Amino acid sequence: MEFRKLINFGKSSYIVSLPKAWVTKNKLNKGDLVYLDEKPDKIILYPREKSDRDETRQITIDISDKNMKWIKRNIIPAYIKNFNKIIIKGKDLETKSREIKDIIHNVMALEVLEETADKIVAKDFINMKDISIKDLIRRMDIITRAMIQECSDAFEVDKRQIIHERDEDVNRLSFLVYRAVRYLLEHPNQASNQNYKPYDLMNVQTVASFIEKIADDCKRVVKLYNRLKLSKKDIEELRRLHLRMASTYKDAMKAYYTNDTEFALKISENREVLVMDCTNFHKAHLRVEWIGTTIEKLKDMVFCCHYIARTVYS
Repeated sequence: MEFRKLINFGKSSYIVSLPKAWVTKNKLNKGDLVYLDEKPDKIILYPREKSDRDETRQITIDISDKNMKWIKRNIIPAYIKNFNKIIIKGKDLETKSREIKDIIHNVMALEVLEETADKIVAKDFINMKDISIKDLIRRMDIITRAMIQECSDAFEVDKRQIIHERDEDVNRLSFLVYRAVRYLLEHPNQASNQNYKPYDLMNVQTVASFIEKIADDCKRVVKLYNRLKLSKKDIEELRRLHLRMASTYKDAMKAYYTNDTEFALKISENREVLVMDCTNFHKAHLRVEWIGTTIEKLKDMVFCCHYIARTVYS
């Protein structure tokens, strides 16, 4: 934090100097307008307003001698960092072009604009000012609720494919949430217009990451449920534990939407009983193959619910 002295200017105004680094970063010059957002206890200063569509930001990714994991881990972060033009090039592009295009198509509103023998150009068509983070979270929530419910039916019916597809949908939405959060942090005037403070955005990203984690665990646990060799009675007991986790998730999201601190605290307190019941079920079936991994995944989902609730009261 810097401290600057107020200078008296005439009878009705005061002047405070601006840091040169901030002026340079925001490409301001002598005579440019800046914007003041007056709050009860502070004034927020913004650089000049930009056009409805921000200028194109592009990045070039060289994939020469890189594996697909490395490539994916560079394309997705470039998207999240709001590079709206991504150029992928490299000497072995042709052999990887199909997989690269699959990565691009698995991101919302990112499309292949140009493809040649030595480069792929992807461009996004989203105006970030039009994105509603609340709507994205609700869509992630709705899909994840469906996944959790479908997992409870996986003891009798193979639900792996549909849950895998839903997990991909959650991933796409989560990438856009992370991008929107970053955009608002980089554009505080837009964040203010949408009534988001920095800690609100931190909580949004936390909630999105734990919803995504629960969706990922659904994808894994549905495979494990299919492998377990349990009696009908034991299957019903495990299903009840799963449904209690589902109820905990719904409660955690309700507490988040309503910002109900007392309800959120109660959810976090009650998780200990459910975790203990899961542990006891594991101990009673130690000889069953895959039971340990299954119960740990179920407990992970319970803890994710707790962390979602904790964003309300912490």
